[in-house]
Amino acid sequence: MVQINSIDFQNIDPKILAAASALKEGKIVLIQTQTVWSLICLLDDEKSIERLLSFKRDNFHFNYECLVNSIEQFKHYVPDLSPRVETLLSFHSRPLSILLAADHLPEQIGDLSSKIAFRLDNSVGISTIIQLVNQGLWATSAFIGAEIKSNAFDSIDESAKALADEIVELKNSKNITGEEAVLVELDEEDNLEFLRE
Repeated sequence: MVQINSIDFQNIDPKILAAASALKEGKIVLIQTQTVWSLICLLDDEKSIERLLSFKRDNFHFNYECLVNSIEQFKHYVPDLSPRVETLLSFHSRPLSILLAADHLPEQIGDLSSKIAFRLDNSVGISTIIQLVNQGLWATSAFIGAEIKSNAFDSIDESAKALADEIVELKNSKNITGEEAVLVELDEEDNLEFLRE
């Protein structure tokens, strides 16, 4: 993983630094990811994960995901990452979540389901936060319900805002789609099955 001393702190948005600091203190942050507004916490923070799980308790494949910021970090959590998945991650134009075995995630997450959705997030905010905290993030959309009609801050569920310890609004965020990621799973023969398009 990336070493913290390789980060140029002078050129980082102070809001991103504050979000990383809040996460290290065990807080839940409401922030725009590459897809939609989401609640995030550290992967290794058991209390924050438990609090975040209180927001949505079912259907873990569709409601929660592990965010990473590079193929290398992806392989840290999924050491046997299929070359096909790696190629797909490199060339897919829309954000892509992939259901994979949760063997190398902290126990409190691995116990939820045999497979967890992983997503490579290329947004400046999330990618930088992951680099600052030196681990992946546990995330869930800040919207309740099957369909997200708008990604505007005013459309976020009030219970999500109440659960968040910190709300981070970044200006001029690039690469934001405003829609949930495509969700795929590999079958036993390494063929892709689309679960959400």
